[in-house]
Amino acid sequence: MEDEMKTQLFECPNCGSKRVESRTVRDVFQYGDGPKAVQLEAAVPFRKCADCGFEFTDAEAEDLRHEAICRHLGLMTPSEIIALRKELGLTRAQFAARSRIGEASLARWETGQLIQNAANDNYMYLLKFAENWERVHTRQNLDSGLEEPKRT
Repeated sequence: MEDEMKTQLFECPNCGSKRVESRTVRDVFQYGDGPKAVQLEAAVPFRKCADCGFEFTDAEAEDLRHEAICRHLGLMTPSEIIALRKELGLTRAQFAARSRIGEASLARWETGQLIQNAANDNYMYLLKFAENWERVHTRQNLDSGLEEPKRT
């Protein structure tokens, strides 16, 4: 799966040229080791310097590979985690405090530096439902000594 070459505003890490062409390629890569290793694929941007011929992938390609791994594992991707937090209208610090997920862990999951474990992924999935977010918020209020809101 290749698109035509496109000149983008990227800098060549080899010569510093701004004349870097980009095309999308089907990247097949191995995830895991030993008998449990699997072949995954992602459509990633592949860069080539028009001046020196240096070919490379960059952080965008790594992010796309990371998302393919998350999908393979059945876990939320970084963009889905960010979307959940933004749907709630919260900063990372606010979401971390209210969900009791460590802010550093949340930052690592959102930036793709780390993949959350299945238990934390399930918790975040459940927080996508308004009634579960409200339950967590109510429980926090009870733990803080605040009165439970009256149910209607």
